[in-house]
Amino acid sequence: MLRSIMIRAVWDDEAQGWVATSEDVPGFVTGAGTVEELRTNALHLIEELIELNRIELDGPETPTHILLDNAMRVANPRAVA
Repeated sequence: MLRSIMIRAVWDDEAQGWVATSEDVPGFVTGAGTVEELRTNALHLIEELIELNRIELDGPETPTHILLDNAMRVANPRAVA
């Protein structure tokens, strides 16, 4: 029985968008240009895949977490140029 769903999303520089996968929901892969689009796409796809995969959930709603992995660099203001 699935108690929560974890989605990991990484920024793809080449595609200029987010790519998301989840080990909790078989077949889950989606992408989007913005975090809001990703969230919308993810929720619709998860609902479909839960039904298709006949995944049993714990209760009427399941907490779903999207972890965004987007590394960035911060300039050191004290660095000598």
